[in-house]
Amino acid sequence: MRNRAIMAGIICISLISTSVISFADELNDAQSQKSSVDNKLSDINKQKEQQKSQLNSVQKENTNLQNSQSKAESELKKSADELNKSIQEVKDMETSIKTAENSYNKQMEQFKTRLRVMYQNSNNSYINTLASSENATDFLSKLQLITIISKKDKELAISLDGAKKDLDYKKKLKEDEKVKLQAEADAKKKVVSSIQATKAAKEAQEKSINDSLKRLNQEEDNLLLKSKEITNLINTISIRRKGAYVNGQMQWPAPGYSLITSPFSNGRVHPVLGITRAHTGIDIGAAMSSGIVAVNKGTVILAGWQDGYGNTIIIDHGGNISTLYGHSSRLLVSAGQEVEAGQVIAKVGSTGLSTGPHLHFEVRVNGNPVNPLDYVSP
Repeated sequence: MRNRAIMAGIICISLISTSVISFADELNDAQSQKSSVDNKLSDINKQKEQQKSQLNSVQKENTNLQNSQSKAESELKKSADELNKSIQEVKDMETSIKTAENSYNKQMEQFKTRLRVMYQNSNNSYINTLASSENATDFLSKLQLITIISKKDKELAISLDGAKKDLDYKKKLKEDEKVKLQAEADAKKKVVSSIQATKAAKEAQEKSINDSLKRLNQEEDNLLLKSKEITNLINTISIRRKGAYVNGQMQWPAPGYSLITSPFSNGRVHPVLGITRAHTGIDIGAAMSSGIVAVNKGTVILAGWQDGYGNTIIIDHGGNISTLYGHSSRLLVSAGQEVEAGQVIAKVGSTGLSTGPHLHFEVRVNGNPVNPLDYVSP
């Protein structure tokens, strides 16, 4: 009878031991998968940050190029307007010169005709004038009139010649100005063309970066989905452990810091995403790299990158109760490690979807988040 009892005890211990080993193996395997996925997510995040930095630089360059193009196009338009104005002035000048030349040629022909007549009649002009005069006074008057006409014709000829030379000079100045303006306009056209070509190249580069980011986002979404599946598996394993709660009052997780910057809520506007989401824990404002402690003793079932939580630790305290510590800058414990209440397990940071240094703290019962303030207080 005694031997049977001993055998039964041995079998029971063996079963318990086998069960514990099985749970440990399952947990280690799940944590290993989680670690692998988290490493890939970390690499993708680094690539995304590099791509975003490059995209930001290219977008700034494109903005500067757009401003330069607008300025260059404005200067080109101004040059084109000045050139068109100069071309029109040259045309007007040519019209004026043509009119002056026609007038000059017409009057010169008339003047030459009069000179020819006067020359032909020069031998007897005074006799004819005297003969046709009624008296000496009339003769002198006619003689003076002939002299005046001759003088006026001479002055007119000189005036017309001077006007033509002046117009020719002004036309030359306008032609020189037109050539200069044309050269300036051509140079500005080249500047605009160069900017447009550079801008096109930058836009192509921007498209390439956006395509790369789109691919990385898709890859990240797939990995996050896988990460959540593994997290659920870890939580399931934790619940299946069915150990009793470790007992004892939970401690405040951020010693020396009591400001709650965001409370537990079923719905709030996310500070980064800008959309309404449930806040599954409390945010405690704390200095960068200050200590985060385990609120009670337990077993670390997750220590690594977790979705928007960044660097995260989950501790199983038994009785289907677990606590989560997110956005850490540095993790000081690893999965499977036993920790004591008050032990420093991580450092405050701003990893994941975070706008500044703080601790995101959760309490979960059967994997579901509950209000942490029902369990801890500053």
